[in-house]
Amino acid sequence: MGYNAFITAGGRISGDFAEKTRTDIKALIQIDGKSLVERAIWALRESNQVDRIVLIAPEEIKDNPAVKGIDDFIPAHGSGVNNILLGLNRFKNDKRVILCTSDLPFITPSAVDDFISKCPPDSSICYPVFEKEEIPPEMRSAIPIFLKLKGGEFTGGSLFLLETALCMARIREIGRSFKARKSPLAMARILGWKILIKFLLGTCTVEDILKRGTEIIGGKCVAVRGCDPVITVDIDDLDSYLFAVEYFSKYLKGTG
Repeated sequence: MGYNAFITAGGRISGDFAEKTRTDIKALIQIDGKSLVERAIWALRESNQVDRIVLIAPEEIKDNPAVKGIDDFIPAHGSGVNNILLGLNRFKNDKRVILCTSDLPFITPSAVDDFISKCPPDSSICYPVFEKEEIPPEMRSAIPIFLKLKGGEFTGGSLFLLETALCMARIREIGRSFKARKSPLAMARILGWKILIKFLLGTCTVEDILKRGTEIIGGKCVAVRGCDPVITVDIDDLDSYLFAVEYFSKYLKGTG
């Protein structure tokens, strides 16, 4: 028996980004003939680790063919943090649940299986972490920020395994961390002045961050290492979209 999962897909886009992609709903962006949300659903559905899938997205895509394969639909409402809470609440009786964002153009079922299989059974929050050297050179330009820590440069993915009850109780802290995960200084501020000073001095380690996160959340935070780097690249803006289109054309044409 696997885990239940929810996909957050409430994001809207505008301006040149929306004009180029011909949609204002980020999850419906098409790359190589398939939308981002279709790719997320496919990866979870074909995974050996996933049972039920719930999609949290704008009401108007509920009957869109792109979302076939889900088990339940929840209309997105409010902030991204609120939508995470909606997903957690849907599976409130589960010990742990998978959170997947809907903007991972290269996600695969094997990447999901690999990440989940590496999550320790006693963990409360599992998050994939990669050193820069683990990311294929042709993919690195799509990652806007690598966090410089003692021991190397690091980035993370957008797939999580969460202890449901704890994360519901700590949703404020979870939400702040989720929003800040791509900003080194924002994350350091959340973790407190000791981490911030270490970060500015260049002495902060991954272990320092995990220890402080565990203290704040009240549950074991784990950086899951050695995962498939396809879960590091997401579509945040026009540049990342154009990168994904070009990457598919060069390396993955017809495989998605």
